[in-house]
Amino acid sequence: MKGLLNSALNLSAAVPLPAAMTFLFNFGSPDSGAEQRNSHVYNETQAVEDVPAAPAKLFTLNHQLRTKCLAVVAELVRCAARTPLYKRHVSDIKFEIASTDEMDDGKDGGNNNTLARAIVAQTDLVRGVYEGGLKTWECSIDLVNFLAELDPSSLAGKRIMELGCGSALPGIFCLMQGAAVDFQDYNDDVIQLVTIPNVLLNTTLSSSQVNIDSSGMFDAQIHFKDLDTIPARYWSGDWGRLTTEFSQITHTDKYDIILTSESIYAAEAHDRLLTLIKTIIKPGGVVYVEFAFSTTKQLLG
Repeated sequence: MKGLLNSALNLSAAVPLPAAMTFLFNFGSPDSGAEQRNSHVYNETQAVEDVPAAPAKLFTLNHQLRTKCLAVVAELVRCAARTPLYKRHVSDIKFEIASTDEMDDGKDGGNNNTLARAIVAQTDLVRGVYEGGLKTWECSIDLVNFLAELDPSSLAGKRIMELGCGSALPGIFCLMQGAAVDFQDYNDDVIQLVTIPNVLLNTTLSSSQVNIDSSGMFDAQIHFKDLDTIPARYWSGDWGRLTTEFSQITHTDKYDIILTSESIYAAEAHDRLLTLIKTIIKPGGVVYVEFAFSTTKQLLG
């Protein structure tokens, strides 16, 4: 963590086109409904040795997905956003994983039934394979709360990338403020099962379609074809592979703002994250990094 902070804070000296880096120390409320990553114990032996890094891949809406209509169980997110935010309930996600055979088939560096195995093992992390994208982590709610305090004009019209997005609530909040947002997660399946459904829940439903019960939950139907109307793209893959993918990115395509929350718990990934940020951020751009201090205190010293 110390290496990442030092490198990031000296970014203007490291690259010709400086970028402002903002780090947030914000922990949220205990009743937010999200989970703290530091509350889980990770078994490092779960990591799969010599697993190739997930390739960089841009989600494309093929004919099969264009016709997909998905019935989901969703819930209201408790946060400071003035406009309600919704997300797919984690039990509904797990149910779809358990009931479908359409998950990652192991091609292109994937790992067959990765998410199903993580659920069975009741683990939130398999290093280099699955990085916890099924759940909504507390720091993502904290980042939404911070963004909600900004002047909306600071987000409207901006190009934004959320790295390690998972449930993608910070990026979705920005999308709802008029930004164009790219979302990235390590796992392609997380993008399709979690990120995209959450984007659709928050951008395509009318108020009459949201009937929230006393527990804060509701049933909804989402249509993947509606993605054509949303100024968003969806990337999956390892940060190192994404840096290569974006190596020729033009100034116009670089991002004004980069968001990431609860994504710097693994020291070995810091260099890849920082290199990717330096590759894709515009000069004068802003990076908001949200994390729980206790997850990185051993690195801060």
